[in-house]
Amino acid sequence: MFARLARAVAAVPGVTATGLAAPTLRPWDSGRGRVMFSELQAAGSDAGLPSGVHMTDEGLLPALGIRVLAGRNFHPSETSNVAIISRSLAERMGGATVALERTITLLAEDDADPAEAFRIIGVANDVAYDGLAEQGTRRVIRYQEGSDRRRRPLGRLRAAYVPLARVAVSTVSIAAATSVDPASIISAVRGSIAQVAPGSAVHWTGTMADEVALEYAPSRFYGVLVSAFSASALLLTSVGLFALLWNTAAARTGEMGLRLALGARRGGIAWLLVSAGARPVALGIGLGLLGALWCADWMAAFLYDLPALDPVSFGGATALLLLVCLGASLIPARRAASVDPLVALKRE
Repeated sequence: MFARLARAVAAVPGVTATGLAAPTLRPWDSGRGRVMFSELQAAGSDAGLPSGVHMTDEGLLPALGIRVLAGRNFHPSETSNVAIISRSLAERMGGATVALERTITLLAEDDADPAEAFRIIGVANDVAYDGLAEQGTRRVIRYQEGSDRRRRPLGRLRAAYVPLARVAVSTVSIAAATSVDPASIISAVRGSIAQVAPGSAVHWTGTMADEVALEYAPSRFYGVLVSAFSASALLLTSVGLFALLWNTAAARTGEMGLRLALGARRGGIAWLLVSAGARPVALGIGLGLLGALWCADWMAAFLYDLPALDPVSFGGATALLLLVCLGASLIPARRAASVDPLVALKRE
């Protein structure tokens, strides 16, 4: 019946591909398990490698845009013990070509189900089902406490897919790729499901974009909040530096006039004021870089697809502060350089 449901949804105008998963995928279901293979056994590990384990049909990978890099996809209604693994998992086994046709053992995370052996028939692209929580990196937003009380990332780039048809399930999720706005055909999809299985309950329908936006709304809020505070700090810095240099130029008017009267160039006078503003900025940049290096480990938990010591970010922030310094110094420096020596000396 589930295959009929997928075909019915695929017949809805605007749907380009459909696939099935049981019971569902992240972020609604953890799909967590462990994978054991010969290299781990040789290393003395009996716990297996934490990985995502998903039961799918042959249509899910194309529907989600997951490309099979090596080997093949599942055949329709395939019931044998075969598996498709992600590229990250294949790399732990020596690469895609080495992993094909080898055998892995899948274990449930809680040891509730017996271990089963599967033959690898394909290697697919990685998918970060936990979104920003990337497995194997320190750039994470979710943690679990390990036995040694250290926080470990919950992300899963490593994954194994097994045929859905080989087991009896009562609940499935239908993924549909569309060529139109997904929200515009949700009612049609629900109607097609009701025609094939009128007694089935549709628990949830919606778009992946909306669900992902809801899932990571707190992270986006924190990003906007930090950006707003950073922009405010930058604005206060520029205003404070401008006020400092303006006051310096006013206080040293007589000195500037005397320097000009003794033959100093106006460009030199302007540079004198700019350098006076650059000194505290340079000190602040140095202290800020030291503070950023000290906080790098802590900040790594909030950085996604970016190293904590990213040279582009550090260089860009330094360049931005220097530009702010130059901009804030420009008007006071021009004022100091345009002083009339006679007027300045008369004031003194």
